[in-house]
Amino acid sequence: MALLSAWLREEHVIPPDAARAPAQWRKALKEEWAQRTGKPRTRPHRARHTVHECRRIFAAMSDPRVDPRIRLAIELAAKCRTGQVLRCTRRMLVLSEIAPNECESAPPTALGQIEIPGARKKHGEVVVLTPEQRRTVDDALAGYLATYQAAWRAGQIEDYYLFRARRCAC
Repeated sequence: MALLSAWLREEHVIPPDAARAPAQWRKALKEEWAQRTGKPRTRPHRARHTVHECRRIFAAMSDPRVDPRIRLAIELAAKCRTGQVLRCTRRMLVLSEIAPNECESAPPTALGQIEIPGARKKHGEVVVLTPEQRRTVDDALAGYLATYQAAWRAGQIEDYYLFRARRCAC
């Protein structure tokens, strides 16, 4: 219908303002649908990768040639946007004091969480850590982020990026 009316306007068969959709008609339609059905407006969920692609990505992360920053980014927020994940700082990461051998038996919310920041229309996320994610975080804090983590714990720096721009000696 839209293509037909656009063609008719171009051919001057109908007036230039005829058969135009009202401003913000999609938003109005969604709001009306939510009112009629009693269901809130939600964004459709689409997976970023197929199951096969996810398996291949996670299998490749154990390769020692993989940069530890990439491993941490993928492990923490594989379903989030990469740009948002890479802006994460240490303050956004909340960790509970837990022994490494207690990760598997800890309650789901006891391992910590990270808040992935939003940007403009892109929503942020809060990721509650799984045992595997917590082990990856602990490895990064004791590995390529060890110097920054020590300075942060000592109060010498207020915050630091979890994904440093330059390659670190690991």
